[in-house]
Amino acid sequence: MNHSPAKVLHIGCIFLFVSIGAFSQTGTVPVVTGGVNAASYSEPVAPGSLISIFGSNLAAVTQSAGGSPLPMIIGGTSVTVNGLSAPLSFVSPNQINAQVPSLIGTNPASVSTATVVVNAPGGSSQATPLTIFGLAPGIFTSDSSGCGQAAALNVAPDGTVSLNSTSNSAAPGDYLEIFGTGLGTLGHQPPDGSPSAVADGFDSGDALALLGGAADPVYFGVPLDFSSGSETTYSGAAPTLVGVDQVNFQIPSGTRDGCAVPLVLTTGALLSQVVTVSINANRGKCVDPPQQSYGQVTFVKTVASGTSSDGETDEFVAKFPSAPSLAQPSVGLPAAGMNINETELISSARMCLVPGYSKLSAGTIQIQPAGLGAISVQPIIERDGVEYQMSLPTGFVGPGEYTITSSSGSPVSFQETMTIGSPIKIQTSLVPGTVLSSHNLPTIHWTGGDANSIIRVTLIGDVDEVGYATNAYYVSADAGTLTLPYIFGLAVAPNKGELIFDVLPANGVAAGISAEGISQQVQFSWAYRYVFGGLSVAENPFAD
Repeated sequence: MNHSPAKVLHIGCIFLFVSIGAFSQTGTVPVVTGGVNAASYSEPVAPGSLISIFGSNLAAVTQSAGGSPLPMIIGGTSVTVNGLSAPLSFVSPNQINAQVPSLIGTNPASVSTATVVVNAPGGSSQATPLTIFGLAPGIFTSDSSGCGQAAALNVAPDGTVSLNSTSNSAAPGDYLEIFGTGLGTLGHQPPDGSPSAVADGFDSGDALALLGGAADPVYFGVPLDFSSGSETTYSGAAPTLVGVDQVNFQIPSGTRDGCAVPLVLTTGALLSQVVTVSINANRGKCVDPPQQSYGQVTFVKTVASGTSSDGETDEFVAKFPSAPSLAQPSVGLPAAGMNINETELISSARMCLVPGYSKLSAGTIQIQPAGLGAISVQPIIERDGVEYQMSLPTGFVGPGEYTITSSSGSPVSFQETMTIGSPIKIQTSLVPGTVLSSHNLPTIHWTGGDANSIIRVTLIGDVDEVGYATNAYYVSADAGTLTLPYIFGLAVAPNKGELIFDVLPANGVAAGISAEGISQQVQFSWAYRYVFGGLSVAENPFAD
């Protein structure tokens, strides 16, 4: 599905050559304020990817490169990253677009710090630190802002290629071509400053596309469908464009219509920023479906040891998301005895607002526990609405009834009394330095708990400081004992493991009610979380 270079070149021109700023005076020393991914305008950046460097007095001219290979000097300005020359595509007094040298040597799963120096006619800047990941996915947008409509091409079943926009939507079953940078490492990396002449796939694994659709998981408040990457047909270099990557995928059947359907790209454990594409089953002009909404209200007691935040914390969290065709999240938990392996994804540092996505207000929320004084929780104003997050007095969360009431006359209105179940007390010593090994699977003993609750036991291991590999096991809360099963397939650094015990309602929620201003349900839940940090996790010798 890689189409001719001419069909993607005009997209490249949109985002590669942005002229900003005014002429500076020669002789003034350049000052670098930072460097970001040239597509998402967020950190980190990756070897071989495109970077935008911001500051003042960076160049004496505003000028773009004339073609490829990209020059190392434009108008007397050059850039080095860790002492290596960076090819330049654009310079101006306030912004430089360049390619990060591919030889700075960061593997796809690691993190490091590099320094960037700008050499201009007025002198050399001080070395400024850059956070470097082996992969740092960012998606180019049609207005070069890093948010909003993706710079994407529709590919219809007859092979017709056109620009995706609100007046020219793609349909489920069609293909989309997405353009970004930092999405992967190439099997045949061209010389810095030169494009790949032909389609060249990533040797670091395919980049997958995730479209808005399902309600779980939620990324920056946007629900994504993690099955939508299954039809990726090409993931690699965008031919003729220096440092630009391309992902082609088929839009899954059932993808919702909309003028701003959320899209992210994932490479390994890393996610790009959220951008949007236009989808319509009939193609042509987009049409947004009706708004849907739901609520989640949760009490959490956390008891931690061997971490940087030891002790007990009690917390109240609530949110009321609203979006086109938004589905209520699935709340069911796996049955006791289930073992779940997964990797937690690491998000872009850039939060992009998506049109139509917001979080509704329930005004001031009152919490009235049985036999205790009431507490008022005020909404926290955010860019996309409000959320509720409040630290409660130590000991506030415990077994018993709690009545939760929203403000009268608020957009979201409800009152519900929920019952929080029993905590547990872990008897087994899990002090920092305790070794967890597949050769010596520990048996955990606890008291408390009840048959209406379930415990999720999670082992979290650091994966080269980029992602988190986890293994989770579910057991009835009244079992009292558990010999940890064959879950230690994690290769993690010594003293980097955490073992977490979450006591939860067996069906995932304690109560669910209809509420004024909410189209679906407000769900109420609770959790007791016990965190044991500083553990040493031995690699499973039988893991693949």
